[in-house]
Amino acid sequence: MLLRNDVRGVDKSLKFKLASRNVGPFQIKKVLLELNHAILKISSAEELEVHLDDVRHYKGKITTTGFKGNRQEIILVERVAAESTTLNDEEILSVCQDEKENALYDVKSIVGKRIALYWPTHNKYYVGIVIGYNTNLVTNLVHYLGMNDEGVENDINFFKAFLYQKQKRNRKDKWFVVDEEKYQALLRKRGANQ
Repeated sequence: MLLRNDVRGVDKSLKFKLASRNVGPFQIKKVLLELNHAILKISSAEELEVHLDDVRHYKGKITTTGFKGNRQEIILVERVAAESTTLNDEEILSVCQDEKENALYDVKSIVGKRIALYWPTHNKYYVGIVIGYNTNLVTNLVHYLGMNDEGVENDINFFKAFLYQKQKRNRKDKWFVVDEEKYQALLRKRGANQ
C-alpha cells in the first residue's frame, strides 16, 4: 500500500522521517475493519495506524531497501554488512588514503565508499559507508559501522555528513577514504588476535 503524504494525525516531531517521506509502498500488517483503519509496517521496528482513506493500492514493482530516507534523501546503497569491531583512531588512520584522494570523488561518486569521518563532539574518528546524498547535493548520508544509537532501528540509522563544500558558507567535515584492502587486512588481524 502507498500512504498519502498529507496523512492526518502524524506528529512531525515524533515521526520526522515519515512526515516528509514520499511514502510507500508499505506492507499492511493488520486491518481494523471496525475502525476503518490499517496498521502499516513502516520499518523493522515501527508501525503506524492510519485510516483506510489514507492508503491506496500499489501496483508497481516492490523493491526492498534496507535504509528508509525521506524525499530529500537519495539512498543508493540498500544494505550494509554488520560489523561489531570498534577501532581506535590510530588503527582507523592507518588504513586511510591520503586526504588528496578525497578530491577524486564528488557527492554522488563517493556513494558506496568506506570513509573515516571525524566527529569533533566525540573527538574521535568513526568508519562508515556512504549510502547516499541529499537532493540539494550539499550533504552525504553515512551509515556508521558498529555504531548504533539506542532505540534507533538499523534501517534509519544513518547521519548527514558535509563531505564536500558546495558553497563557501557550507561547513565541511574532516574525513578520509578508507583503503579497503588495508581495512580488511586489519579486521582479519584483529580477529586472529582475539
